[in-house]
Amino acid sequence: GREEDEPTRRQVVKFTLYRVDPAWRSLPRQQREKAKGELCRAVESFGDRLLIRSYSLMGMRGDADFMLWQVGDRLEGIQELATAVFSTAMGPHLSVPYSYLAMTRRSIYVPSTSLRTGSPEEEGGPASHTVLSPGDAGYLFVYPFVKTRAWYKLSKDERQRMMDEHIGIGRKYPSVKLNTTYSYGLDDQEFVVAFETDEPADFLDLVMELRETEASSYTLSDTPIFSCIAMGLREAGFAVDATGDGQEGLWYAMGNDYDVIILDLMLPGMDGLEILKKLRAKDRQNPVLILTAKDTLQDRVTGLDLGADDHLVKPFEFSELLARLRALTRRRYQHKHPRIQIEDLRIDLTEQRVWRGRHELQLTPREYALLEYLAMRAGQTVSG
Repeated sequence: GREEDEPTRRQVVKFTLYRVDPAWRSLPRQQREKAKGELCRAVESFGDRLLIRSYSLMGMRGDADFMLWQVGDRLEGIQELATAVFSTAMGPHLSVPYSYLAMTRRSIYVPSTSLRTGSPEEEGGPASHTVLSPGDAGYLFVYPFVKTRAWYKLSKDERQRMMDEHIGIGRKYPSVKLNTTYSYGLDDQEFVVAFETDEPADFLDLVMELRETEASSYTLSDTPIFSCIAMGLREAGFAVDATGDGQEGLWYAMGNDYDVIILDLMLPGMDGLEILKKLRAKDRQNPVLILTAKDTLQDRVTGLDLGADDHLVKPFEFSELLARLRALTRRRYQHKHPRIQIEDLRIDLTEQRVWRGRHELQLTPREYALLEYLAMRAGQTVSG
């Protein structure tokens, strides 16, 4: 049969933007930290059902504070997460000013071998892109999109001609990855577009250039626009040095005593395996976690033979990455179990909770991170 008739996996996609009641900030610190902890644990508990990315809008807009980008196979998973979020101690202090529901599907305007582009109606890649794979870019730009009725009265050939112009412009901006999802009949908009990039200026230039295309005159609505900043390891209490260049990564790794080193196999300049080989040749025994887009036996064997301690296949759940980092850190400091006991002080490394005797201590993320750092190194001299 024709390609468009072949069965494909379709996903449900949800962009939920939350606003925190300003009065919440006047609550006692311990109450706020407890509520935030409940919220984080509730979201992380869905890691086996949904792919979830979190973003901050603090300082970007006045009507939303953070966003959850959720991808799953069933509408029920999205609904269950929403229920869990509002059932936490944080729930009464949250509202949802914006919410966009969509699904993935193949684009009718480009062949399945197309490269990703900047077109709001082009999915940005092969047919397999009916399965979204959010990356680790630092920024995400999201907005709902509606075409005019006049657009749908045009012939398919006429629309394809206009879309070709869009596609050509999008290919000029390889630093911007587009994820197009479809909302016909599911929500008020027709599409939701989400652009991932590490270069906001490139996204700005792309949108400016798209405004001048013929197809742009058939846009009915493409607002509001949400500029989102990815939240990740730093917000989880880890101190992080990051680079996208292999040579620079080796320099960092040789010059610092990291608890864990994360290596991507596809780094430019010097690939992750070469960095690992050089580290072990210099007898640097820091735990190494390898990130790879391939999950073959040979890849795993090669990495482990060269001295890697663990590996993770992309795309992955952020909660799994955190769990693996915590496990490698415990292993390095000889804490095989996810709990540390020092006299009457008890630390649960998995839940990130602390007790002194029978009383649970309410710590800020920074305070907890400092306590865990010192507890991991009990008996050692630590300098700041």
